[in-house]
Amino acid sequence: MKQKKILIVEDEGIVALDLQNRLKHLGYEVCNIADTAKIALKMAAKYSPDLVLMDIVLKGERDGISAARQIHDLFGIPVVFLTAYADEKTLARAKLSNPHGYIVKPFNVQMLRSNIEMALHRHEVDQALESCYSTTLASIGDAVISFDHEGKIRYLNAMAEALSGWKAKEAVKRHLSEVFILINTERDKDEPIDPLIFMDQQTLLSLSGGFELQSKFGTSIPIKLNIIPIRSRDTDIDTDTEVEAGIIIFSDKREHLVNERQSKMAEKIFDNSIEGIVLTDNELHIQQINKTFTEVTGYEFSEVVGKTPAILQSGHHDDDFYKNMWATLRRTGMWQGQIFNRRKNGDVYPEWLSIYSIKNKNGDVINYIGLFSDLSEKKMTQDHIHQLAHYDALTGLPNRLLFMERLKQSIVMARRKESPLALFFLDLDGFKKINDSMGHDSGDFLLQEVAFRLKKHMRESDTLSRLGGDEFTVIIDGYDQIGDILIIANKILKELAVEFKIGERSVYITASIGISIYPNDGHDMGELIKNADTAMYAAKEKGKNRYEFYDYEMNRKTLERLTLESCLHRAYNESEFMVYYQPKINLLNNKVDGAEALIRWNHPTLGFISPSQFIPLAEEAGMIALIGEWVLRQVCRDLREWEERGLNDLSVSVNLSAIQFRDPNLVKFLDAVISQEGVDVHSLEMEITESMLMNDVQRSITMMKQLKEMGLSLSIDDFGTGYSSLKYLKEFPVDILKIDKSFIDEITNNSDDRMIVKAVIDLAHNLGMEVIAEGVEKLTQVEFLMQNGCHKVQGFYFSKAIDANAFYDFVIENRK
Repeated sequence: MKQKKILIVEDEGIVALDLQNRLKHLGYEVCNIADTAKIALKMAAKYSPDLVLMDIVLKGERDGISAARQIHDLFGIPVVFLTAYADEKTLARAKLSNPHGYIVKPFNVQMLRSNIEMALHRHEVDQALESCYSTTLASIGDAVISFDHEGKIRYLNAMAEALSGWKAKEAVKRHLSEVFILINTERDKDEPIDPLIFMDQQTLLSLSGGFELQSKFGTSIPIKLNIIPIRSRDTDIDTDTEVEAGIIIFSDKREHLVNERQSKMAEKIFDNSIEGIVLTDNELHIQQINKTFTEVTGYEFSEVVGKTPAILQSGHHDDDFYKNMWATLRRTGMWQGQIFNRRKNGDVYPEWLSIYSIKNKNGDVINYIGLFSDLSEKKMTQDHIHQLAHYDALTGLPNRLLFMERLKQSIVMARRKESPLALFFLDLDGFKKINDSMGHDSGDFLLQEVAFRLKKHMRESDTLSRLGGDEFTVIIDGYDQIGDILIIANKILKELAVEFKIGERSVYITASIGISIYPNDGHDMGELIKNADTAMYAAKEKGKNRYEFYDYEMNRKTLERLTLESCLHRAYNESEFMVYYQPKINLLNNKVDGAEALIRWNHPTLGFISPSQFIPLAEEAGMIALIGEWVLRQVCRDLREWEERGLNDLSVSVNLSAIQFRDPNLVKFLDAVISQEGVDVHSLEMEITESMLMNDVQRSITMMKQLKEMGLSLSIDDFGTGYSSLKYLKEFPVDILKIDKSFIDEITNNSDDRMIVKAVIDLAHNLGMEVIAEGVEKLTQVEFLMQNGCHKVQGFYFSKAIDANAFYDFVIENRK
């Protein structure tokens, strides 16, 4: 059984830790500890615990009782008070937060466990009952409104919303007299009747004839209703006692007239619709068609009744197309898209088809209805053009154009009402891999499933859009507090993390969500979209499958990144790059016998910018190959100049990027550059990182053999920091192993690092390779390396990286 998660809210550190240990001993998972009400709310939103153990007296502005009430109202999480206070006044206040338990300190482990288990059980029962009540009230034909002892509305079902004109989210917590306006038409129509006055008279009252409900929009509806007071369980209902709550059940007396009118309207719409309509049973046997169906297809009713729509198939679509169509229809209840069908005369024509399943009360499909429009040029209408222009053909969601229109409208409304607005920018994690490996049809099917799941958590007022690819947006307005946004974001993440079935295969994806808020994060569309996009990338960088809110610091870093990327192009064109050389020292004679070439960027205003900042940017911007070529050519030119000045026995190592190493034309490129620059190939060494080699071992071996055949020396950089396998190392045609600086730093203090360095040195010698240590900064490190057979080093102990002229002077001085 899955461990139950418990959040502890206690401002006494020792008490909290003791409680944490007790709970772990009892088999519970403590997700975190909060010491203030504010932190408790944040942790409840973040961790969604199964239970909260709450101390009543907390530091800060709010105590545990107010925090418990908010946690219960916002997240529906049960709370058990754990406190030393048990006076009548505190108990009375605590009851108002509807706790699931109250444990008075001191307590023993058995008391703690029994109270927790009873609270968890009660919560499960409450949830089951609430679900049962909600399902029942939502499905009955009558309208239902419940309210508390103050006359404030607690619940409206769908029929009550329809008749009153009030949405539940608008009406809940309002006074009954604001929403349920009752008029006695037989008296003065201008004087509304307060329905609460009837509750003081009797338990059940039926009102009809002469009474009308005035809707939110001012229309009057004749109704029949019952008002049911709810009194204390231990009170005789005949006594004059106060009512604790009440329920109003009412129905529309016009219902039979409405049904008759709707039936006639439906018949007219069916017969005169400009769209073709076909109705089938659950086995796809045609039961009814309209006139447009006959006009478009050429088939009369007598020719198709009892047959299936397969008689229209054109042969333009394969079996997979229809399998995916029906899989979507069975799963989501609808399918929509363009299809080619064949008329009775044999002509093939395009149509926009929408298929919907019709279910009975038990959820069983009893019919299918298809609506289609002829998309032939002569039949194209403005409605079809609008559909294609404003909605995504794959998912049926609003596309980028309609999203922009909706966002603009929402901002105008939010500005007018001075209310907040949230924009979600959602990108799927792992979609590209599935799309590339399983094919675009599977990718399309997955996007349709994602759209279906997302729609389940959208309110009527929200706008869910697909911008393209695997990017979706959500506009959320009219929310009361930030907790509402958190709930929606968490539901989306949880929903998309559940497996998807594509045929017989199960696949998994997650989502990264960026959230920007109007007006805090922007006053116009451009700002809100840009900032939500920035927050989404921050969510990806922090591990994906999460949401991130936009903040100013995030935007500052993004702008810095964009500025650097722009400057990077200028730096290449205006020769701001420089090659620096770090000397390599032979400890046997303390002489320089080579160097490592390192690129530096000397920005005209920012000064020297670290390679760790701009190399990743160069890779993302597609400039790394250009920069790599520039470095190699500059190294060749410096080597040639040094040779002309008398230094003709130096070798220089040049780092290859992963992108360069994966280039199938790398050998041709290197050969061309070295030939053009006129240097001896044996004076060059190519450094390749361990992780690059292991990405595709067999290809790496082939590439390295070709480089060796050219006459180049090869070294493995950062050895020991990656994930190479020793069985492959002996197959790599490598000349030199470079020990990473991270192992050198602590060899005089850390026995593990000493053992690793010794092992690498022995390994290199046994395989006939040279070994060189990077990052040598202390004399003790030099002595250890010398004693253990590593005779080549580089690092600040001898010299930092210096420019070409300084390096030449350094070598000359060293060799005197």
